[in-house]
Amino acid sequence: MSISNITVKINGNDYPMTCAAGEEDKIMGLAARIDSEVRDLAKASGSIGESRLLAMTLLVVMDRVQDLESEVSAKVESGVEPTIETVSTPSIDETAVINLINQLTQRLEKLASNSN
Repeated sequence: MSISNITVKINGNDYPMTCAAGEEDKIMGLAARIDSEVRDLAKASGSIGESRLLAMTLLVVMDRVQDLESEVSAKVESGVEPTIETVSTPSIDETAVINLINQLTQRLEKLASNSN
């Protein structure tokens, strides 16, 4: 599998990333959604530092993922086929989100170790 290097911008900061070739637009789109979440939280929370802001954003995103997983599980248990039409939240590429979260987590850990 071919690998691509891209740079995503979140809250005004550049984050170099790698992804599978052909996934660049998808990752950039996910990063734009995360950037929007980060900026919304930054407005609501004031000056709290990048590490804490990214951690809060990841918690919000994972809360939404967990809600989606719970909804899908409930549909399966009730015998309803979980499709885009039967689940209220839009479909997401879970693997791409997990990869982005892992890369952001590594960045958070690096920032936290530099602040000590």
